[in-house]
Amino acid sequence: MEDLTNEEKAEAFTAFFNSSMVGLAIVEENFTFQSVNKQFCKILGVTHAELLGKRFQDVISKKSKRIDEENAKLWIKGKNSTYMLEKTYELEDGRKVDVILVVARVP
Repeated sequence: MEDLTNEEKAEAFTAFFNSSMVGLAIVEENFTFQSVNKQFCKILGVTHAELLGKRFQDVISKKSKRIDEENAKLWIKGKNSTYMLEKTYELEDGRKVDVILVVARVP
């Protein structure tokens, strides 16, 4: 991978992101969804457009929100580079979807 140009690395990441069987999301530091892959949308049963511009906090349960915010504060301060937790998304139509969230900083 070190022999690849930055453009080739970006293309490889995009291909991985788009074809992954794991739901993936890229979020801004304020936890606003910047990009989500098809699998992430499929798991939640929503469209790409329904998630973009929203924050994790907009679509998760109160219990998950509290736990997630505690971990996020540590992550933002650089006290941990990754974290994982079970969380529940609460969708606008009332459905709830349980997922395992893994947060990692991407350089």
